[in-house]
Amino acid sequence: QPHGLGLNDAQKRKQLGPHPKRKHAEKLLDALGGVGRDRFCYLLSQIEYVEQWLRERPNDAELALLLGALCQKQKLWGKAQRHIEQAVLGASDRITLQEAHLRLAQMYEVLGQPEAAATHFRLCALTTQVPNSKSSK
Repeated sequence: QPHGLGLNDAQKRKQLGPHPKRKHAEKLLDALGGVGRDRFCYLLSQIEYVEQWLRERPNDAELALLLGALCQKQKLWGKAQRHIEQAVLGASDRITLQEAHLRLAQMYEVLGQPEAAATHFRLCALTTQVPNSKSSK
């Protein structure tokens, strides 16, 4: 029996697209932006699906960032932190690194950890000065 809204893996892959690139991640996050209680199971099934996808692609920083963002939406702070930090460590481009630091800063603000939030806001700002390695080739 499929999870969530009854989508099987093939339907989920079609919905998300063939590769977890930024445009797919942004579309998914935009689509999930107004998640209400009635779609709670859908969001959890997306988290489970992206977790499985990340196990298949453990070095994909954008996918780790997506999973962290989905976990943030559900207030799964430990999982969100772990995956977003994984994105920071594996980021090969400035945009992913900057977004990861921003998400960590926002999470630490919500958790009442202003020093950690300030650190990541500062790192986010400093990241804007680093050339984007993908576009500089």
